Amino acid sequence: MIKKILSFFLGIIMFVTILCATFIFSIRSLLTGTTITNIITDAIDAELNITSDDYFNDLLGTTDFKVSEYFNEKEMQESFNNMITEYLKYYLGVESDYQKYTTDFQNLIEEASEKYTAETGKEIDEKLIDDYFTEIEESLVESKPTENPSMTSVFQIIFSNSIMITLIIIIIICGLLIFFLRGRKILTHIATVLIFNAIISGLFGKVISFVSDEDLLSDKLLTTISDNLVNIALVSLIVAIILIITNIIIKKLTNKNNQKVNISNNESLASQTVLINNENNLSPSETEVLDESQDNSLKQ
Repeated sequence: MIKKILSFFLGIIMFVTILCATFIFSIRSLLTGTTITNIITDAIDAELNITSDDYFNDLLGTTDFKVSEYFNEKEMQESFNNMITEYLKYYLGVESDYQKYTTDFQNLIEEASEKYTAETGKEIDEKLIDDYFTEIEESLVESKPTENPSMTSVFQIIFSNSIMITLIIIIIICGLLIFFLRGRKILTHIATVLIFNAIISGLFGKVISFVSDEDLLSDKLLTTISDNLVNIALVSLIVAIILIITNIIIKKLTNKNNQKVNISNNESLASQTVLINNENNLSPSETEVLDESQDNSLKQ
């Protein structure tokens, strides 16, 4: 009884922890360079494409610069997204190393410009690149709003790797303790926790999807959060179903093995009875008495 009570409370702790991690992950995945770029693109109904030739021809003061020839486009897009994410964190008052990611992106552009110069013989004024990134940083610093302590604290929690790691450790510890207390029934506990997480996350995601905002960008942000929550709910539900099916399969295999062991024990006991009868030359009446005693022992 005590084990069941302890397992119940551990299950509640695990559920609350998973739910917190779900909401943090949903919002955190929203505030990334890739997502922000897509949201802005949809909101302004235009293409925000830094991989276009025109974008770099304007930046470098050239007319024949080809992105596909001088860049690894996947690496460049990833570097740009990382830079945007760090800018966003800085803007929200969260600890950010945006200078490092800005420098990384600038280095990629400088390397591409050097390849362009080596192949075409046309010089690119490096001052154009320096001025471009200086202007970005100045604009970022000037446009940063006055920090709101309460909002800053919220975003610090959302972006805190230590808090996310702590939540994961709590989930693992709860799972291990439930396993030691209840054994194989941990699968049922985790499945139940995931089902509740799926229900609450999915309902909350659906509620958000019905919230509309006149501002297109805000509406897009709400829709993205809603989609993230619904997707996590679906994943939780699928994993829960897999765990339930696994538990049923293990239970059936265990029952079959137990039945085989019982049958084997009965056959062994019967063979031993015959052997004893043969060795001792028991009379039929004595054999019946011995069999009856063995049957009684089996029933007990």
